[in-house]
Amino acid sequence: AYERLWGYSCASLYQNPSSWLDRVVPEDLDLVKAGLQKLLAGTKKRLQYRIFSATGGICWIESESSIVYDENGNPLRIVGIADDITDRKQLEQSLQEREAMLRAIGDNLPKGFIYQCTYESGISHYTYISAGIERLLGLRPEEVIANPVLTRSVGFDEDLAYADQIIQTALQHLAPIELQMRHRSLDGTVGWSAIRETPRQLADGQFVWDGVEIDITDFKRIETALRTSEELFRKAFHDAPIGMSLTTPDGQYLKVNARFCEITGYTEAELLRCTFQDITDPADVMGDLEGVQRLITGEARSFQMQKRYVTKTGEVVPVLMSTAPIRDHTGELLYFVGHVQDIRDRLKVERMKDEFISVVSHELRTLTSIRGALGILESGVFKDRPEKANHMLQIAVSNSDRLVRLVNDILTFERLESGKVQYELTQ
Repeated sequence: AYERLWGYSCASLYQNPSSWLDRVVPEDLDLVKAGLQKLLAGTKKRLQYRIFSATGGICWIESESSIVYDENGNPLRIVGIADDITDRKQLEQSLQEREAMLRAIGDNLPKGFIYQCTYESGISHYTYISAGIERLLGLRPEEVIANPVLTRSVGFDEDLAYADQIIQTALQHLAPIELQMRHRSLDGTVGWSAIRETPRQLADGQFVWDGVEIDITDFKRIETALRTSEELFRKAFHDAPIGMSLTTPDGQYLKVNARFCEITGYTEAELLRCTFQDITDPADVMGDLEGVQRLITGEARSFQMQKRYVTKTGEVVPVLMSTAPIRDHTGELLYFVGHVQDIRDRLKVERMKDEFISVVSHELRTLTSIRGALGILESGVFKDRPEKANHMLQIAVSNSDRLVRLVNDILTFERLESGKVQYELTQ
């Protein structure tokens, strides 16, 4: 075996007992010589060192030597064993490199750490924790390894109880677990962590958990803000006093509010199976599509049109619709948001106003008869005919009263349009 490792014959070793040292890698030679000196001083010695093998490579040797003494305590000889441990050393080096890489990853996590632990009576017993735990929880790794209960002291009881249940369930299936938990730092600040652990059963039956814990406090804060924003949007959308809808670029309804359902007479579920073309009066579809096309091409930022919907019962409902596109940060079109106002009452008022203006135009012509009657009376033509004069005066008074009522009605309409008074339409 010596000849296979060293490449020297055994006879050469007998002739020159120190010739084996010629194969020792120079960087390890002092270590080997120092070991021999300690051995000669009476100390049993085990050494690991490198040699240049017979094949030209480098081998790792582990040797253990001791001195054999005679009955008088005098040294007789040295006996020893030298073993080729190259494969073991390569494996150890590979493990060391992986451990160094793992430690570097764990120590350089900006807001998190990796660990290995076992569970006993709900307590995590850590065999390894990276330095990131101090940045996240304010606890040093060596403190936690020495005192496992420290990690429970920074947690919330309800979260810890939930985690214990998840762990017990995972052990039954050897399944990885993912959960989110709150933690308190030493200054009292409450944060959130995302935890992922994977159980591993060792040869002795013990379970070891490999895990990573990452700080997600900022993510939780953003998530809460987003949820609040979504809730505000939901309330503003669903409780709006006007009809609101979200539609795809091809017209499919994505979301509608209660008022939109009231206007069209369809339920939300029914509308989500429709396009706006399905419920739009055929005479208005083309104008609607032209407006949508201008929005898609970017020619217009929004468009408004007066159109008609055909309700579920077949009633035609006039509305004023405003539509605008919603795009993402890249400019990609996501959907359209539409505002719809039922203008049936407004059109009724406009018709009443038009009719009223027609009446006003007609009634203002009575000024001519009033002026004529008053002119005749002023001329004295009927001063000798009081009955005729009285009749002409009654015409003037009657027409004047009608004009006064007309003026009052005009003023009433002005107040209605200004919103200063409330009114109810009656049959």
